[in-house]
Amino acid sequence: MNLFPTDTDVVIIGTGPLALIEGLRLSEAGRQVTFIDSSEVIGGSWRSLSCFGFENIEVGVHLIENRFLVNQWMQDQLGTQFLDQGNQMDFGLVKGKHLSISTTRILLHSLVTGKALLCGRFGAASRTFLSACRAVTQFNTPFLYPNGGFSLLIQVLVEQLKSHNAAFVFGTNIRLLSPKSNNILLILDRGELEAKQVVMFSRAHAPIDSLLNFNDYIEVGQNHSIVLLLLGSAITFNGYVEILGDRLLKKVRNIGLFTRPIPKNGHSLICVQTRQNNGFNQDKIIHKKLIDIGLLDSKTLLLDSFRDTFTLKTLSQSAARMINNRFDPKIVVHESTDFADCIETKLKK
Repeated sequence: MNLFPTDTDVVIIGTGPLALIEGLRLSEAGRQVTFIDSSEVIGGSWRSLSCFGFENIEVGVHLIENRFLVNQWMQDQLGTQFLDQGNQMDFGLVKGKHLSISTTRILLHSLVTGKALLCGRFGAASRTFLSACRAVTQFNTPFLYPNGGFSLLIQVLVEQLKSHNAAFVFGTNIRLLSPKSNNILLILDRGELEAKQVVMFSRAHAPIDSLLNFNDYIEVGQNHSIVLLLLGSAITFNGYVEILGDRLLKKVRNIGLFTRPIPKNGHSLICVQTRQNNGFNQDKIIHKKLIDIGLLDSKTLLLDSFRDTFTLKTLSQSAARMINNRFDPKIVVHESTDFADCIETKLKK
């Protein structure tokens, strides 16, 4: 699948779910699509890793917002037999108090809106306020999870793309996009490629010739995750937990059901996403913290841990609009990174 064509209709940078869905839309319209990803692992920030002999461990700890149209789309893609709707126990943990996950999402979006307003980030405040409003209107819509994890959704999209002869090039960086009169020249680590159009996303992008200060528009951040291998299956939740008001933990989700093969013989897995990589013995500190707040039974033992750090380089909204105004339709930048917002927008068209 790691083909390297010399020319193509459309190059899509990155292989996250939104990129795959956009590529599928273009492929179904008869366009030849080539994906280019600097990583060797498909999925972008949704990528899954392998450790301790288990596969498809989702270290991103992401959550798809509960939207009726998005749920229906996922069911159409995966079939209802793949969606675990009956055994979820999602909740929010706000200063030790349990709230429903729907209530917690409203609270979270509202808090982020208030913080953005205080910092004078009015564009961000507007977006998160809309998210809070959507969370209110979709309050009774359930959160859905594929039984095989969201990596299953990635796999289904890739199989559809392969059936449309889409090409995938992994492990190479795009050094420069150079717009020409009739096409775009892409200069890569491994050679050159010509395309009629390039589609980028705010978290998957490449520098453009004549925009010499491109890097000034990029914000760099990191996601830190720790996978804990435990002896004992006494994890007290199944699904997703949003933790607010705790300086150590950002999000926690039991991913024991989202690995293949499923852990057995008294073992279990849990993935924790933290705000920063605090150094040595953090795994033991987190294990104790999960016990203290009631997410793990006190008899659960920590056997081993696996750390993962993923760097996110996000193109600013102003830069995305500048590129679209100057180069569209040759170069198109999708600004939003929220999966549910993007899918819902497409479905309403």
